[in-house]
Amino acid sequence: MDAFAQAGNMNAAHGQPARRESPERIGASAERLPALDAPDFAQTFDRFADKRVVLPGEASHGTAEFHEARAAITRRLT
Repeated sequence: MDAFAQAGNMNAAHGQPARRESPERIGASAERLPALDAPDFAQTFDRFADKRVVLPGEASHGTAEFHEARAAITRRLT
């Protein structure tokens, strides 16, 4: 049984998993980050250290805190 069925999101008419919209998918997989100055902030991203490509996102309209966090993540991974 897939994750949609486990969550009870079945399309009754077709017995198929209901499509979830992107905001729901993002919300379901989002994780709260520790504070930027917390000792475990950078450790949160160690699980990506062995990946060849990591896409931290685009931030043309982000806040200063987002830019600082992305820079800290990039420093940790490079």
